[in-house]
Order: sequence, then C-alpha cells, then structure tokens
Amino acid sequence: MKRLFIVAVAAALLSACCNTNQPAAVDAENPMNLRADGEWQKIDAKDLNLNIDKYVSKAMALTVSCGDSVNTMAIGWLQTGRIWNRSTATVYVRTSRYTYDYIQKADKFVISALPDECHSKVMYIGSKSGRDEDKITNAGLTIERLEDGQAAFTDDILRIECRKIFTQELDTANFVDKEIAEKMYSTEPTHYEFIGEITNVWVRR
Repeated sequence: MKRLFIVAVAAALLSACCNTNQPAAVDAENPMNLRADGEWQKIDAKDLNLNIDKYVSKAMALTVSCGDSVNTMAIGWLQTGRIWNRSTATVYVRTSRYTYDYIQKADKFVISALPDECHSKVMYIGSKSGRDEDKITNAGLTIERLEDGQAAFTDDILRIECRKIFTQELDTANFVDKEIAEKMYSTEPTHYEFIGEITNVWVRR
C-alpha cells in the first residue's frame, strides 16, 4: 500500500512539472498581451505581422509632427509586412483630412494602439478636424515626445515608429474591381498610400 502511495505521489509531481512547461493560453483578442499598466518593451517588427489585425479594429491612431505642431486621426486600415527588403507599415489618408497636409510634409509618422477604454477618445479624434479645434486636448488625450521628436500618446499600449519612404494616390483608374472605386470614391476624395519603414516597435506588457 505504501509503495502504491509513493508511486501515486510521484506521478502527481511529474504531471505538475509537465504542466508548468505548457505555454500560457493566448488571448485571441489580445495576442500580444498588451497592458495599459505594463512596462515598455522593444520588439522586432516581424512580430507585428501575425497579430496586428486584432488591434486595428479597436482603437488605433496615426500621429504626425511638423515641428512643434501635431495632428492625429483614427485609422481603420493598416498593413504591416516586408517590401524592398524592409519591414514596413502602410497607412491610408484621404486628401480631405487635415492629417494629409501633415504627413505629406513630414519625414516620419507614428502609429499607435490605445487600450479599449480609450476607444471613445480615438473615435472623437477620428470625427473632428484639427483645422477647427484642439481635438487632442478635447478628446482627453495627452501627447508626449519621443526621442526623435515625434509625438505619441501617454495612453499608448503599442507604438510603431516609421520613416516615410513611399507615397502615391490610389487612382480610381487603376482599380480592376470598379465596384470598390464606385463605392469608396464616387462622392469622397481619394486616399493616398503612405509606406513607412519601421524604425522602432514598442509594446506595453
């Protein structure tokens, strides 16, 4: 009986040891485990590609600095990957947006993800124009300057710092699927595509 008890205890201990080696469950809605109260960590740009879609649909912003002046907008479209042997992020800005004036002049831009509790603030900056008001302050957001002088939000949980390397207009004449051009641009200005080489990626964990 004593021998059976010892065997049972040994099996239980072995099972416990094995379980500690199992990978922690991944939150499907937050696969990078970003936390508003976390510490900043620098990660490799390639770690973005499989996970970024989970955050684009929530609260993301594009922020551009021109000297002391800063403007921002909410974004719902974002691509990350590799082109020309470089890690890149691509954003799209309508010509009617005030941010368009900034990003055409600037050499760099910053893409941010904010926590879910900031969703209404991001929606505010997406619905207002910096031409008409200080929408960053009115949204309840606070800017901080990065080492290279670019601007980001103190509430950020993800930051993608980019150096602009390519831009072009999405010319409606080039659409193979004309239905997209008709739906998106028959009554609205076109988008410009801005590709940035990713220089830094920071996450809060």
